[in-house]
Order: sequence, then structure tokens, then C-alpha cells
Amino acid sequence: MGTLADLVLEKTRELQQQLASQFQQFQVESNQRLADLQLALERLEFRFKHHIRDCHTIAEQTDLHQETLQHL
Repeated sequence: MGTLADLVLEKTRELQQQLASQFQQFQVESNQRLADLQLALERLEFRFKHHIRDCHTIAEQTDLHQETLQHL
């Protein structure tokens, strides 16, 4: 029975090592995906802020054109 218990313990250790290795791999992949997502959000925020700025500029120009047309 001692050898059977040894085999079970050995197999259990192997499985624990495999699971630990897979878990570390998942952590690395998750961290990379999170970093990629954060960069994508930063780019979207940058583009959105510039889009808003451009919209405000267009709105101001439109107001000026309307005022000019009203004075004609």
C-alpha cells in the first residue's frame, strides 16, 4: 500500500505543479490583456476629447456664421 500512496502523492504533486503553471500563465495573459485594454481606453479617451473640442469649434463657427447672416 505504501507504493500506491506514493504514486497518488506523486501524481497529486504533478497536477498541482501543472495547475500552478497554468495559473501563472493565465495571470500573465490576463495582465497583458488588461494592459492592452487600458491602452485602448486611453486612445479612445484622447480621440473623444479631441472630437468634443472639434464639435465645440464647429458650433462656435456656426454661431458666428448665423450672426453674420442675420446682419445681412
